[in-house]
Amino acid sequence: MMNHRIKQLFVVFISAILLLSQASLTGLQTVYAATLENAVTISAFEEDGTEVLEMTAVEISDGDTAFDVLEKADEHLDYDIHEEYGAIITGINGVQKNDQSSWSFFVNGKSHDVGPSSAYVSHGDNILFVLLEDFPPEYYEVTVSATDRKGNAVIEERTVSMPKNTTAYDALRAVAAEQNVDVDVSIDTQWFTFLNDLNNTLERDCEYWAIDLNGDYMNVGLLGHFIEDGDRLDLYVDNYCEEDPVDENDNGSETEDPVEADRNETDGPEEDEDLKKHVDYEPALASVIDYLKANPAEIDWYGFTALMTAGEDFSTEMAADLAGSINEEFSGRATDYAKTILILTAAGYDATDINGVNLIESLMNEPMLTSNFLVYSLLAIDSADYEVPKGTEWTRESLIDAILEMELDAGGWSFYGDEPSPDITGMALLALSPYQDREDVKAALDRAVQAMAEQQGEKGGYNLVFNGGYSAESAAMVIVGLSALGIDATSADFTKEEANLLEHLLAFQLEDGSFKHLLDDAQSSSFATNQALLALVAYDHMKTGKGPVFKFTDIEEPSKKEEPSKKEETNGDDNQNGQEGGNDKNGDHDDSTIGDDDNVTKTDEESDSEGQPLPKTATNLFNYLLFGFLSLLTGAILYFIRRRKVLQA
Repeated sequence: MMNHRIKQLFVVFISAILLLSQASLTGLQTVYAATLENAVTISAFEEDGTEVLEMTAVEISDGDTAFDVLEKADEHLDYDIHEEYGAIITGINGVQKNDQSSWSFFVNGKSHDVGPSSAYVSHGDNILFVLLEDFPPEYYEVTVSATDRKGNAVIEERTVSMPKNTTAYDALRAVAAEQNVDVDVSIDTQWFTFLNDLNNTLERDCEYWAIDLNGDYMNVGLLGHFIEDGDRLDLYVDNYCEEDPVDENDNGSETEDPVEADRNETDGPEEDEDLKKHVDYEPALASVIDYLKANPAEIDWYGFTALMTAGEDFSTEMAADLAGSINEEFSGRATDYAKTILILTAAGYDATDINGVNLIESLMNEPMLTSNFLVYSLLAIDSADYEVPKGTEWTRESLIDAILEMELDAGGWSFYGDEPSPDITGMALLALSPYQDREDVKAALDRAVQAMAEQQGEKGGYNLVFNGGYSAESAAMVIVGLSALGIDATSADFTKEEANLLEHLLAFQLEDGSFKHLLDDAQSSSFATNQALLALVAYDHMKTGKGPVFKFTDIEEPSKKEEPSKKEETNGDDNQNGQEGGNDKNGDHDDSTIGDDDNVTKTDEESDSEGQPLPKTATNLFNYLLFGFLSLLTGAILYFIRRRKVLQA
């Protein structure tokens, strides 16, 4: 009987081992956001704002405290138990308090007069731990208001004092609590807290809470903005409905469709050939360039690299300041590294040696948790055909394979969920465009293009709840991706009932050259303006045959230029590169040095013919460790069984 039970246990263990091994070895990199039914968010900082514990979503149970949440989020937590006060936090993620400092905590921006092990939390709470030398901390004044679609106050305008290092979400929760306003939120593992509603105000599925920060549309989530003194947060009900509900006081009068009013004239798909030939994008391109050059404070990394791509005579102070901040302690997520590399490469810096730091090596050892991590990393290393050092966790080939693994069943890619996102799909098209000679890549690109054509709405763009309706950004990113593939955004496939994709993007442009986020917005958005510039530059390069966007082969490094004679075949870490280039989303795919194609000598690991995929040389330490652990576990089980047989004998 005992032998039979042991055999049963053995079968169960082996089955589990096989399942875990398969999952780890085939799908480790594919991580999607999961919505948590009952959860909170937590983070920790030093007083100066240095991040100690990255924001994390944690599932909770009834009766959990702030201490319970911290214990789940930080495997390195240090604490003492006091008879009266309970748990006293001494160290978070390896950062220890001293005699002059202590770990204080806040829930939704509010301090507690009890210890963290006595502070109960509930769904939607945001927990902040701060290492303070003096208590109380510095406080900032923040003004919050919220109105429904008719302009009635849901939250009366109120100015509150909030501790430093707290977020816009904390300010909202603080004011809402004072006025007994219910805050309905969802929490997931990637995007954290999403505002569903305030006091059950929303009446239709197409309505949502829009947020203005200091008079401009807020392009980050509430948890993504750390408050500053004097901040103003205005929430209001907006919609992406095809028609607004009839107001009983308007006598049935019709309101002009803002999309129709802002859109350039077009008679529909039947004029596709004329549209394809005569959409006048050049004035729009020149206008947005002039706007950003006149307003450099609004330029982000999209705009900077786009201006460099367009060959504009523009200050590289942004890149110089960024380069000056790089040292051995420089850190961040994969996307932070990627965008840094793109900016620096666009300005002519060698990203393999910024103050002695090899940003390429650092990037390729970072975790790649989501599709955007993978896409932007591939764009970064291709920006100047950077060689990936041997022994890193990732290679070009493994990045490409991981992107393909994340393709949705419907075609295209998404940040989360199973609905293709035009924004990340457009960037994926750009990143994968140099690798179309691979059959699997070409097939994935074709499916993604078809998905974008099918998802396109009747107004010519992409009507998404997440964006608040038709947005300039989504249209821009798809144009970037299509242009990299040589597909015209005015072609028949991308011409719908009211406009083609390019026309749709141009409808967002204001008289001063800037672009707005939504068609019915009154003010411009810097985010939309920069991405629209990127799209128009990419489209212009496609139309004029200037080559892929963000390939800076003619730019010399500001501090040290390598002569062509020095670009010789090398191996491994000795290979010099990165003198030219920059992109956001394009480039060749070989691991050779930079230079003209005729002067490039392939390394031994590359294929002999141009355009062939690189070998899979990535190491995945996690997978190896997991496999080793499981093997040891199997051996232990077998030893146990054999030992029992010996003892029984």
